[in-house]
Parts: sequence; C-alpha cells; structure tokens
Amino acid sequence: MANITIRELKNPTFHGKHNAIRSKCWLILYDRLLAGKSSGLTLSELAEQTGCNYGSLAHLLFRWVRWRYILRSNTVPFTYHIAARGRKWLDRWRNHMPLHRYIGEIEAIHKDG
Repeated sequence: MANITIRELKNPTFHGKHNAIRSKCWLILYDRLLAGKSSGLTLSELAEQTGCNYGSLAHLLFRWVRWRYILRSNTVPFTYHIAARGRKWLDRWRNHMPLHRYIGEIEAIHKDG
C-alpha cells in the first residue's frame, strides 16, 4: 500500500519582511502586464526597481520560475513576466498584504533612484 501524505497549506503572513520581496516583485511584474508592456524585466532591472539584493533575487526567481509563478524568456538576457499562477496568488492575498506599504516602498526607491 502506498504512503499518502496530506500537507496542510497555511495562509501566507506579511509580518515585517515576510513575503515582502515576493509581493513587491510580483506586483511590479503584474503592473507591467496591466499596463500592456510586452517586455518583461531582467534580473538587474527587477532588483533595481524593488531594492532587493541581486543574488538573493536571482535565487528566488529561479525558485518562482520552477514553481510556475513567474515565466522566464528563452533569450539572453532573460526577462521575467508574471504567470497566471502568480496573478492568482496576488489576487487571492491582496486584501491581506500591506499593499500601501509595499507600493510606498517601491515609489520611494523610484524617487531616490
């Protein structure tokens, strides 16, 4: 008989930095999609626009692509786009995340940059 494992999914939390990088990156990519911009963002552009560490973001993008939340182009330099699964995640949790704080942090980076 096969072993069956049941995994309980927990709601994401948004306390402090928890899920902040994910939310900000995905919001920027989602905003580009809604604005009708067909080109995605490179790793360096995304790191610059979010204020995230380049190396950490590279690792996270690799994971998000593998989990199918983010799409990566096949051409170099690689560009990243939000996938349908990432959009659904944002839509599901937008009322729970501190959206005003994330948008304020992104705008502050753009103002300082």
